[in-house]
Amino acid sequence: MKRNNTKPQRIAIAACMLVLCLLMVSCAPAEAGEHEFGFLGGLWHGMILPFSFSAKLLGAILHLVSEDWGNWDISIWADNTTGFTYWLGFVLGFFGLSKLFSLHDD
Repeated sequence: MKRNNTKPQRIAIAACMLVLCLLMVSCAPAEAGEHEFGFLGGLWHGMILPFSFSAKLLGAILHLVSEDWGNWDISIWADNTTGFTYWLGFVLGFFGLSKLFSLHDD
């Protein structure tokens, strides 16, 4: 089935995707203090990895342009983890989300 999107529809879709990306990056791993992230934390951080990575890359580029543009030091994974269970959740979250986005009708 062919889609015929008009220019305003494309702009609206792009704006919604940008807002979604910003919301997802706002949940990126941060300093947790005493809290240890386990399987569910790893699962979530794995699912938002593409968004965290793109924000980290954008931050590095902006830092090269000007150091006055704020602190864009965004973590991709948590530092304080339970070990194997966090890693397992992280990998399953990333590859599970990748598989979800790769599903399509032939």
